[in-house]
Amino acid sequence: MNTRLDYLYRDAANYKTHGTHVFAGPPEAPLIDRLRAALFDREYLVASQVGIPAVAPWMLGDATYDESVDHLLHEVLWPPSPTSADPTDPGISFKEFVRQVEEASRSGWDFANPPSHRANS
Repeated sequence: MNTRLDYLYRDAANYKTHGTHVFAGPPEAPLIDRLRAALFDREYLVASQVGIPAVAPWMLGDATYDESVDHLLHEVLWPPSPTSADPTDPGISFKEFVRQVEEASRSGWDFANPPSHRANS
């Protein structure tokens, strides 16, 4: 049993793109509680800071960065769910992902400065 994490990027104009990441290991309740506690406002993360693919169009090269609407936050859709799908990255378990989110939370979410407006580089 593995864990499916669905998340989305929603810019200030309400344009949305979705992402899914499958982690090895089950979505145990204590891990889900730790994850929620570590997220920014118990709902958001910076995908690039915790090792999952960002789905912001400007980060994928599908659009240019617009500082009036774009940012780095990705919203986690609740709850993470069990799945029989193969892990996206077999080397990272759900437990390790939660640890990465907790570390990002402790060290501070880096959402103030988008990394070099990737679509423009």
